[in-house]
Amino acid sequence: MARLKYLSRMEAAMFCSTSITQHLLRGLSALTLLLVAFAVPDLATIWQALAVITALVLMRGCPACWLMGLVETVYEKRKKNDSP
Repeated sequence: MARLKYLSRMEAAMFCSTSITQHLLRGLSALTLLLVAFAVPDLATIWQALAVITALVLMRGCPACWLMGLVETVYEKRKKNDSP
């Protein structure tokens, strides 16, 4: 039964984080990396590419994927708090 509960949780929340704070910190880190990649003119191209790739990994895709994950995280937290 616990395994089924775990599987249904993972299938329902592909982009979901374990906490809202963790999700927001990942988003802030990704935004910082993107700003560094595009705002610092003296940064070598390889470092810019690595910053963008790392930001995409932190967002688990594009910014829309990150936003969808935030919505899923909030939904899961509310569902967990509402259930007896």
